[in-house]
Amino acid sequence: MKAKKVRIACRSPKPPHPPAGDEACPADGSVRVRASGEEASHDPSLPVEAVLDWLPTAVIIKDAHPATFGQIIQWNTASERLLGYTRQQVLGKTVFEMLSPEQAACVDRMDHEAWASGDTVSSSKERVDHATLGPRWLQIARTPIHDAQGMPQYLVCTCEDITERIRDDADRGRLAAAVEQAGEAIIITDAEGIIHYVNPAFSAITGYSPAEAIGQNPRLVKSGQQDEAFYKKLWETISSGRTWQGRFVNKRKDGSLFTEEATLSPVRDATGTIVHYVGVKRDITAHICLSDQLQHAQKMESVGRLAGGVAHDFNNRLCVILGCADLALEGITAEHQLFDELQAIRESARSAVDVTRRLLAFARKQVVSPRVLDLNATISEMLGMMRRLIGGHMTLRWHPGEGLWPVRIDPAQIDQILANLCVNAADALDGNSAGMIDIMTDQTMLDEPQPMFGPESVDPGAYVRLSVSDNGCGMDRGTLAHIFEPFFTTKAVGKGTGLGLSTIYGIVKQNGGFVNVYSEPGCGSRFTIYLPRHCAGTEAKPESLTASVRSGRPLTVLLAEDDPTVLSLTAQMLRRLGHTVLSVAIPEDALRLAGSYAGVLDLLITDVVMPGLNGRDLADRLSAQRPTMQVLFISGYTADVIASNGVLEKGVHFLQKPYTTADLAAKIRDVVRA
Repeated sequence: MKAKKVRIACRSPKPPHPPAGDEACPADGSVRVRASGEEASHDPSLPVEAVLDWLPTAVIIKDAHPATFGQIIQWNTASERLLGYTRQQVLGKTVFEMLSPEQAACVDRMDHEAWASGDTVSSSKERVDHATLGPRWLQIARTPIHDAQGMPQYLVCTCEDITERIRDDADRGRLAAAVEQAGEAIIITDAEGIIHYVNPAFSAITGYSPAEAIGQNPRLVKSGQQDEAFYKKLWETISSGRTWQGRFVNKRKDGSLFTEEATLSPVRDATGTIVHYVGVKRDITAHICLSDQLQHAQKMESVGRLAGGVAHDFNNRLCVILGCADLALEGITAEHQLFDELQAIRESARSAVDVTRRLLAFARKQVVSPRVLDLNATISEMLGMMRRLIGGHMTLRWHPGEGLWPVRIDPAQIDQILANLCVNAADALDGNSAGMIDIMTDQTMLDEPQPMFGPESVDPGAYVRLSVSDNGCGMDRGTLAHIFEPFFTTKAVGKGTGLGLSTIYGIVKQNGGFVNVYSEPGCGSRFTIYLPRHCAGTEAKPESLTASVRSGRPLTVLLAEDDPTVLSLTAQMLRRLGHTVLSVAIPEDALRLAGSYAGVLDLLITDVVMPGLNGRDLADRLSAQRPTMQVLFISGYTADVIASNGVLEKGVHFLQKPYTTADLAAKIRDVVRA
């Protein structure tokens, strides 16, 4: 809108261009402001400085004549407060004498643009330095004033300090940027729960864009995993003015579920009325998965330690039972009245030995002899036995992969894996004549971790896969959660020990692999074993046995065993084999006895796990004294003293408890001729 032309006459200490005629300033210093065409009788006289000083707004009047454009001719009290300069300091000066060159040039340019437009022009913000307080941000409205003939007279500038507003805007901008860039989902609703704002993280987590979410109720992501009582308590908490914290299981736009940790808080206005609710939510689905993995690993490790400890102690008892039964049977014939009973004791003990070996397999404590092998060739040799194992009424199909990479594993462990998986598959088929069991091998290269059954994942690398699948009854989620736990079984009492799958789990883990399971009720099951590819060269063949075998020569044996019953029984076995036995129950006694014994000690037989000094440390210290002495370790399990991950170190001889006299004799022959 065009500015209304007015005439202003004023008093100035140094009027740059005193107007002539009836426009001259009167001697009393009054000011006459009269619209063009207005009668002079309505022109009251007022002191202009007093009027301007009463105004709360900073008013600066500048000369608009071309020769003196920009000279300040009025500067009210509000201007002094705003910029720190007194009236006496600025009158007759231009901004070039007050401000920095950059600021002065900017203000002068804005003055000329406003004058050229002929209209009131308001700037958004201009920086002007306060005399003492530093930079201030001003919003300046510039109004050109002309005389009756349209000649330039004045430029009236009204200034508003917007420094705090700009700072507030900057703070709000930073807050908005932080909210927009936050990794947590932020959602703001009105007092009725209608969504007014969501940040990009909300869209990234839920899949709903702001346009889809705004105007909706947060039940947009409701999954049905929480009942109505849950939501009622939540609403009662926040509507009463309190903050609610907890977890939701919500549903994304694509239908997938996710878990989020949320804090919901009320927002009040100046009167204390709740006007909004703000929710800050964090997707913790991955965190829960990692936590489950850790708990699963800790649980399996704890169960493994328990299984290993139980097997160790149980094997000591079985060693005595089996050894005594064998010794007793050596002294009687088949016609003896106790022969059948002793045979039953021995067979039961042998069955118990199988249970402990399965426990050790799960705990990854059994001793193995891994070698590089072709998985296809190993499985092919077992197919006949597998068919007999599952029965002729079921179909067993073999699908070998081509060009399969080699793996390094004990062949006996492949036998265990395949036998357990095929027996389980046959049980799932429950005699179904249309039942099929498929055995398949292939290989895969993984560039990144792949999710497995449960919380586990397969590390990147090259793997050979062995899969056994069936079209049987399948398993539900509740059963799948426990299938690898020792003694867990869905079979009837007496039909299974619940150690088959736990054995497989231990074997695969011991060899650096993974197990994946897929199963649904009525859809069968598929177990897939991932074994790492073996990339090293062909293993060297075992050294040939020396020709001088001293298996028949009596030996002097130092026996160290902390279990007194096993110590007594083993000493008795050794003496029956014709050996001289020096037996001790404490490792330190073995050191003292070896130091004082004048004869030759041919063989040290020591338990691995003993109080104080373990069997490995005892052997090392005695071997330093008697370098020709051979060493045989005996134990319920190897622990990590003489084996790494169940694999014996090179040159280490080990006899698993329980053992018979024949087992002991055979192992001694192996040791002395090695």
